[in-house]
Amino acid sequence: MSATRSPRAIGFDYGRTLVEIGYPRQGLARAGRRLLRLLEIPTPAGMRPDQVGQLVDARVDQLVAGAHLQDPLHEVEIYSLYENALRAILPVEPSSGQVRQAADLLQLSWWQAIKVKREVKPALRALKRRGARLGLLSNAPYQPALMRGLLNRQGLSGYFDVILFSSEIGYRKPAAAAFATLLFELGTKADETWFVGDEAAADIEGARAAGLLPLLAPRQVAAGSRPGTPALGSWADLVSRWEAARAPG
Repeated sequence: MSATRSPRAIGFDYGRTLVEIGYPRQGLARAGRRLLRLLEIPTPAGMRPDQVGQLVDARVDQLVAGAHLQDPLHEVEIYSLYENALRAILPVEPSSGQVRQAADLLQLSWWQAIKVKREVKPALRALKRRGARLGLLSNAPYQPALMRGLLNRQGLSGYFDVILFSSEIGYRKPAAAAFATLLFELGTKADETWFVGDEAAADIEGARAAGLLPLLAPRQVAAGSRPGTPALGSWADLVSRWEAARAPG
């Protein structure tokens, strides 16, 4: 059952819903050189220093994807995967402190490649003025402190009443527990809460199964979502839908 009451809140996915994500080739190159200094090792034979960050990052992505394939509803312990990746790519037995510093180096290199979509902030601002409670629920295995730092840097944190990452709650969308946590923190019921996202299984069908009204983010195609899923034509369209749904009578 989808939301039918007059709405009180809207939840949002993060990656590719609110932001565009590029590939930080230069950032990873810099991180790789710093990584070699951190680990106090020379560049391995057959490898350039500027390749190290990209290779470790790619290995982590493979490990994360494999873990999520085996268990799509629970989040991974990211530092253990970084440790495995470092050992696989480099001749090193890193300490726990080095693993954490290496992970932070590589994760921070992505910041420059993540850009807030142009229409997002005006829409969030308009929704807040109209009394909407706003929440963020993101499948992000990375450290919550780093992710919150990224949101602060992007100027997004202040728009949200609730910010949740899978790395801190332990569950990944489409797990019912992830959406239940969002609703609890927002203080709203499922049938008075909307959810905007870009992924069919995690966002659209996950929200629908939890009783929220799913909305496909502007300019996204969620292959595999149920026919008839409402799709936003623009971020201004979201504001218009909110106004119409909240109008008396």
